[in-house]
Amino acid sequence: MAGLREQKKRLARDTLAKAALELFSEKGFEHTTVDEIAARAGISRRSFFRYFTSKEEAAFPKQNERLAQFRELLQRYEVKQSGVGAVREACLAIGRQYTAERAERLARQRLVDSSNALRIFEQSADVEMERILVDELAGDPGTDIERLRRARIFAAAVMGLIRVVLREWFDGNAEGNLEEIGRNAFGPLENGFRFDTPTPAPTPG
Repeated sequence: MAGLREQKKRLARDTLAKAALELFSEKGFEHTTVDEIAARAGISRRSFFRYFTSKEEAAFPKQNERLAQFRELLQRYEVKQSGVGAVREACLAIGRQYTAERAERLARQRLVDSSNALRIFEQSADVEMERILVDELAGDPGTDIERLRRARIFAAAVMGLIRVVLREWFDGNAEGNLEEIGRNAFGPLENGFRFDTPTPAPTPG
């Protein structure tokens, strides 16, 4: 029974997220109400708040799941030992999922580009992603200050890389090879950054 309840909850959440995306695309984020989302999904306003705390969260229904997955990938690739290579592979794994969800991702990015509220909400996810990366790189809270500083600098650089790569992909209507763009972008971080000299992409693996 517990498994069936979880399936029903996931279905209701997915239905709400789909209804929200449709309405945001039709009317704009700011002009869509929670009541309208709930009505299109066929549930009550009260039920909406059982699954999402806000319209912003409904616009990014997989955000928490994606953040948890990012941490798990960093641990799986043993980021403390492997460093930049592990971060690269974790990011590319997420990128492959973005490619599989291309139409949905493109629609959500267009919403973000049209709404200050969604841009702010998306930035909060970037901050959390950066924090996860620092945690996994630096290790225990008692880590020496030099290692912590390096982790923070590297995490900030990776987040900048991700923003540039995704912006390029979305600006190209999400038709480019996201994994290839990402792998090439990691070249400077892995091989030493020189702005005036192209840096070869790292080899797969």
